Amino acid sequence: NHTGITLTPVIRKTLHFIHNNIFTKITLNDISSFCNVSSGYISKEFKRQTGINISEYIVREKTKQAKIMLLDDFTYSDISYRLGFCSESHFIACFVKVEGITPKKYKLQML
Repeated sequence: NHTGITLTPVIRKTLHFIHNNIFTKITLNDISSFCNVSSGYISKEFKRQTGINISEYIVREKTKQAKIMLLDDFTYSDISYRLGFCSESHFIACFVKVEGITPKKYKLQML
């Protein structure tokens, strides 16, 4: 939370949902159903309260998990499948966007 705003219960519930479902493909509809509010409301409030949009946040959280998996010798294919990315190339592109380096470079730096 970068803005100094206290997170509302619905946004805390959203964060909880994302963390508990990190190994699935998370959609805005899934979140809005879980929180029982409209997807537009969730999107707007999430951005207002956290400073980033919800899809960005999900990708960041999935990337954190991917970094752990890379060091545990999971393949890109396993990682992309287990974290609900639509393909290996999509996983790699998201990783590069968040980390600024490829998963391979990340792993080499950590060894």
